[in-house]
Amino acid sequence: MRKVLKLLSVFLIVILFCGIFVFSSFAKELEPCRLCSGKGGYHCVSCGNTGSVTCRGCGGSGKWTCPGEDGKGKCTNGYYTCQSCNGDGKNRSGDGNIIEGNCGNCKGMGKLECWTCHGNPNRNCDKCSGTGKEECQVETCKVSKAYGWKCPDCKGTGFILVGNPMPPKSKNDGVQNVPSKGDYIVTNDKTWAGYKYGSFSDTNKSNNTSSKDNNTSSKTVVSSNTESTQSEPDFPDADMTLVPENRNTDFDIPLPVQNDGTQKSALSVRVETGKMSDKQQKYYADLSDEKLAQILTNVRTIVASAEAGRSDSQTDKILSDIAEKNGFESLEDGKLFPLYFEGHQDVGFPICVTLGIDKGVLAGGSDIFVYHISNDGTIELLGKADYNTYDDGTVESLSFYTSSFSSFFTSSKELDVDIKEDIFTTGIVDKKKNKNLPIIIVSVILIAILVTVVIIFFKKRKREE
Repeated sequence: MRKVLKLLSVFLIVILFCGIFVFSSFAKELEPCRLCSGKGGYHCVSCGNTGSVTCRGCGGSGKWTCPGEDGKGKCTNGYYTCQSCNGDGKNRSGDGNIIEGNCGNCKGMGKLECWTCHGNPNRNCDKCSGTGKEECQVETCKVSKAYGWKCPDCKGTGFILVGNPMPPKSKNDGVQNVPSKGDYIVTNDKTWAGYKYGSFSDTNKSNNTSSKDNNTSSKTVVSSNTESTQSEPDFPDADMTLVPENRNTDFDIPLPVQNDGTQKSALSVRVETGKMSDKQQKYYADLSDEKLAQILTNVRTIVASAEAGRSDSQTDKILSDIAEKNGFESLEDGKLFPLYFEGHQDVGFPICVTLGIDKGVLAGGSDIFVYHISNDGTIELLGKADYNTYDDGTVESLSFYTSSFSSFFTSSKELDVDIKEDIFTTGIVDKKKNKNLPIIIVSVILIAILVTVVIIFFKKRKREE
């Protein structure tokens, strides 16, 4: 009997240890913070993280200058000219003739104290108390200042919790949203694709892990037969000048010039509100100026990297498989032409992109469709493109709309893109596997309870004997 009890005790201990392991291995679900693009820091373009800006009341002088008195003359050294005697202090009759006595309005002084500045027109500014500075009024800046200029959304971690995090009611407090090895990082909130933190590619931590010695970090996605490397741009801080004064108007996003002082031919990017759905318009309108500025800054950086015809081994494999799937003899036969953009950004509303194509490279003369290859491998039809041609009939410039950026390609028709081989599977976590976790936890608890009951039963039986 004692041997049985010992065996049961050992078994119970093993079960409990397994339960602890299961609980400790539960992965949080996070996504890169959209406000700081995964950087963790916040930079206010208005105050430069000083918390104060030049006082609008005094222009930074610290002194308040009296603006004068409308209808009562101009304030001079704290006084304005008496309108009753025109400044001479003499008393006048109703017909304007000077009579005995002093002006009753100013008592012979010829001037009256300015009721705005009360005789002190250059006193310290009331708004800044003479400092010449006032508090920065950008709300995000005020919140960030309280966290030591860390991103107020993620508290400096670069990630925010999503889905159903453990423990319940977790908050992005800079502690519970710190990623740990094995946590699930969502890179596409539509398909829930992502990777395991610390196992797939640490460069997927947005820009948090970009090299200090290089301007770009590298992301590698490996498949069973192919390997490709695409650089992630080091997105600059949000450029607040990109935010339009009136969001109901269309506007171009100005692109940076090249080293030679010129801009890439036929390259442009534009926001057109008329192309937005009701849901997209609401999302666009609800964005804070800071978040919209960061999105537009990221889009500008990505579009500036556009290269028509550039590809990599992974995109080549995709186009090759699609050509075979759709019965094309060659990529040229199906107008399968890659459009390279460096970096990834979910915009949330349509962006019109126009880029130039070298003469003789892509044939025109018929419809051209544009497809988007998302970061998780989903291939999406964006619709027909508008294009202009050279005198030989080949495409000179191509325009299309997209609400997300990564890789694109063209085709001569709508395609069957159901490629059997999933070339994006390496590193992509199957979230469904985690669905069995609650069942495992419950099973461990039930087994532990059952073993405890058995031990108690045998001990009680032994006492009765």
